[in-house]
Amino acid sequence: MRILPLMAFIFLCSPYLQAQETIESQIDRLHQYAGYWVSSEHAGTDSVGAFPAIKMNNISVMEHRSLQVEVLQYHNGEYKTLLTELIGYDTKSEQIIALGQNQQGVIFKGEGRFSSASKWKMQDVDMLGNFYLAVAFDFQSPSTILLEGCDEQGNSLWKTRYIKSNPKDKNIGIQLVSVHQEMLNDPIGTLRELSRMGYSYVETFVYDKGTFYGMSPTAFRQAVEASGMQFLGSMTFHDLPADGEWESTLQWWSTTIDDHVTAGVEYLTTSNNQLNSVKTTAELQRYSEYYNAIGKLCREKGITFAFHNHADEFAKVENTRIYDYFLQNTHNVF
Repeated sequence: MRILPLMAFIFLCSPYLQAQETIESQIDRLHQYAGYWVSSEHAGTDSVGAFPAIKMNNISVMEHRSLQVEVLQYHNGEYKTLLTELIGYDTKSEQIIALGQNQQGVIFKGEGRFSSASKWKMQDVDMLGNFYLAVAFDFQSPSTILLEGCDEQGNSLWKTRYIKSNPKDKNIGIQLVSVHQEMLNDPIGTLRELSRMGYSYVETFVYDKGTFYGMSPTAFRQAVEASGMQFLGSMTFHDLPADGEWESTLQWWSTTIDDHVTAGVEYLTTSNNQLNSVKTTAELQRYSEYYNAIGKLCREKGITFAFHNHADEFAKVENTRIYDYFLQNTHNVF
């Protein structure tokens, strides 16, 4: 019966006792396990059914010192608590310790540690000291764990895959510059990871020649939505046009805005890394006119234009703070 291996995994075990590589920050490694997890349909797939057999809620407690674990099993149309557990890193024994109780009233103890950044082994005993189960955890990604349970001789008993499924009730967004290299290497996989972590919205900053991470506006929007998130905003850049380039620059913005409308964004943002060279309020006025023109185009096409400030905006030009000047002289910018 499949439920027994799933139950056995969470009885959390303590580590195999053979010599292991020393890994610093065991407590930080352990907190990869924090969050909300569900069992996949089987160990060989990431697919999760409508009613996963197991849900697991791992909450960080005691100022990040330990994890409080509750495991729930789906039965007869509802989830019921299967076991509860407290897991933490013990600084005296330098082991990860687990102490819990299952539905049958059995109290169990586990000990273990990480032998690498992604490998964690635990070995379980009951309170009489009898071997119960050994479990190997393989953190294959920030949102995927493969579990294997073994008997006392090291023979495999079962394998189970758990997928992170953090709730999206806090409506948190992420600027994708935070995972820039990951998005360049694997945009679809990275979006999937972010969604599982609980993010609801994304903002980009890589619009280039009508594409986002090499995808058309429609394709990127579909990729974000397929991951369970919304493409909410984008940071896009174009320097203040030189003399004679005003119309061509605004045409660039018009095309850019059209692409963002197609992509479904609600706001378009820009910033300015040239302000430290500004010497006169006349130059600031030119920037204000530029931002007003972009904002007008955005408003006409149904999206909001916003300005993302840095530290330079708080410098003064002719005794006027740049930030204050922009607030007073832009009316199409938020």
